Amino acid sequence: MSVLQFSRVGSVVRRRVGLPILLLWFAVLSSFLPAALSASGQTAPRPPSSAVATRTVEPEYTPEARAACLQGTVILYLEVNGEGDLARAEVIQSLGLGLDEKALEAVRQWRFKPATKDGEPVTVAQSAEVRFHLDLDLSWEIQRSGFRVNRPSSEPMSQLSLPLLTQYTSPAPEACPADGGAVIVDLQVTPKGQPDHLKLVEGPGDAASAAVLAAIRSWRFRPGFLNGKPRQGNGTVVLHCRAAQPVAAAFPASVAPAAPQRIGAGTSVPVPLYKIEPEYSVPARQAKIQGSVVLSMVVDASGLTRQISVLRPLGMGLDQQAMAAVSQWRFKPGMKDGKPVNIRTKVEVNFRLL
Repeated sequence: MSVLQFSRVGSVVRRRVGLPILLLWFAVLSSFLPAALSASGQTAPRPPSSAVATRTVEPEYTPEARAACLQGTVILYLEVNGEGDLARAEVIQSLGLGLDEKALEAVRQWRFKPATKDGEPVTVAQSAEVRFHLDLDLSWEIQRSGFRVNRPSSEPMSQLSLPLLTQYTSPAPEACPADGGAVIVDLQVTPKGQPDHLKLVEGPGDAASAAVLAAIRSWRFRPGFLNGKPRQGNGTVVLHCRAAQPVAAAFPASVAPAAPQRIGAGTSVPVPLYKIEPEYSVPARQAKIQGSVVLSMVVDASGLTRQISVLRPLGMGLDQQAMAAVSQWRFKPGMKDGKPVNIRTKVEVNFRLL
């Protein structure tokens, strides 16, 4: 299993990654670590398993979200204890229009088989995905999204809330290419809640990209707030379109379309294309907490991160912040026999104060 390492130092930065250098770095690191452990006579500590949802409840749509044809995924941070009870649930990727609350309501009714380590039940922190889907012939959905509030590094932070979508327009369905695809857009959210300075990052074609940009310009947000005042924010949105097909309305992060592959034996490593740096939580910044959160995750065949779990926590809200950031990263997926596959790997997210 390879280990990826990224740092949160001061300001929030969206960064494209040099592919040749990272590809070599990943390959060397993933091959070196097992050999080094074997040579020293040590074995890597066995991480706990994930809690597995044994019963899920589909979320309800809000009338405003249904009327707006809002589809997408709410990602939650969960803590499941050794009895299989849900001890904590928080939204780390929002959809807005009341769907975040509906996702929480549904997940609080789920039942879990607890995680184990060395045969004993343990408490784990992991992600879960709740998907909202409508039966449409051609459909766009918010696959990933994340927003931040701009803040000078010298300004104290005692209260923070992120931009939240309050008015949504779906891109024109006829602009979806026959084979689907994702459109990625960077944008700003003004203190009045309006999208501004839209920048196309990636798209499957001019028609799809233009349709997404036009739709986002009509969106409205509750602006981000810092210390009680509305502030300008930045964000990234990934909208994906495809022909409609039957899907489960909700599924836990412990379920994947195919079992993750191990790197090596003809399986290549996933290559980071870009990433979002995590925010500091208010309590952690006030307490001047620094350190590293280690996460386990699956990079799926489409390059998205799934099944994220905390292997080494920091607490004070930093575990959730690390998970929220990593959930937005995108990769060139790992390959086996010329086809993209799911790969399980680790990532170390460092938090440092200037």
